[in-house]
Amino acid sequence: MEKFIRIFAPLLVLLTSGCASQRVPVPVGTVPRQQQVLAEDEAYGHEVLNKLTERFQLDRDDSRINRVREIVDALTAAAGAQNNPWHVYVLVDDSFANAAATRGNYIFVWTGILKEIRDDGELATVLSHEIAHVLAGHTRPDPAEEVNRMLAGMAGRVAREVLENQPGSAAAFGALAEVLITQTMAGLIVNPNQRKLELEADRIGLFLMADAGFDPDKAVEFWARVEHNPRFGSSDLQFLSTHPSSKKRLAELRRLLPLARERYLAARSGRDFVISRPVRGVKRYIINRPSRNKPVLRSSANWVVVEPRVTVHTEPRQSAKKIATLYKGQGVQVTGRRGRWLRIVSPVKGYVQGYLLSPKE
Repeated sequence: MEKFIRIFAPLLVLLTSGCASQRVPVPVGTVPRQQQVLAEDEAYGHEVLNKLTERFQLDRDDSRINRVREIVDALTAAAGAQNNPWHVYVLVDDSFANAAATRGNYIFVWTGILKEIRDDGELATVLSHEIAHVLAGHTRPDPAEEVNRMLAGMAGRVAREVLENQPGSAAAFGALAEVLITQTMAGLIVNPNQRKLELEADRIGLFLMADAGFDPDKAVEFWARVEHNPRFGSSDLQFLSTHPSSKKRLAELRRLLPLARERYLAARSGRDFVISRPVRGVKRYIINRPSRNKPVLRSSANWVVVEPRVTVHTEPRQSAKKIATLYKGQGVQVTGRRGRWLRIVSPVKGYVQGYLLSPKE
């Protein structure tokens, strides 16, 4: 196994680094605004969901799902992206400490990482990083990255075949390798060779969580705490990791922490943010805190169902009586909001969780 990794890793890097990305870097301190989500992107994300659920069971624990959902809602609202649908899924595997994002605003969180997280600030650290990938367009490959994706796919097939033919525990590694290779290396989630994009997502995520009212110090605390945790990347497949080294990540986050703290204090106080001290590599500028208001709901606003099946409840809570099922593409009349629930009057009267619907253009 070790011999294979030493031989194969340089070849993999060579194959996937031949074409340079032409992406324009996101300025430090900026949280990108998301454009309208395209139907083909949502279809792509749903394809990834289908592939992941072939290997991982969807979590049915409402308390875990709602906790993740509420933090995603807070973060996307801070980014001004709350009008777009965000599809959030918790996958069951306590041994897999990970989260991921893909096109179409699909966010995946494994139960393994939820067991490692101590509080909502740490969960916001992980989720803001994944949302940052989506907002910055990291999950939409440019032509050069598409070539890398194809080359990585070829290399991945070789890797899987070799791993599956190893003695001892390699068969189990083969199954894990296949998930990592076919889903991550093949570009379904995030291009694995673009570690600079991971650092960019760290930076965006740090300011995003601050704008949403989560203490950015939690990001530094979290990454420092898991730096030597074997569940966060110290396996025999470490060379496949998409993430930068912990030291580099922590150094960059600590460099930007003074700015992020000011953004956090501004968000908590409801005022606009102005940089008051110089930070290396960041010019002086003013950032107006994004509106965290929910979408304005006109009388009988037209919305549309964006999930395959949506349950209508009599009251805005999961335990309330279920009175109807709506289907993807079905039009809905919305007249108000109760927390994260929408009140609908057509085709039936009741309440639906807001993230399951999207305003109709």
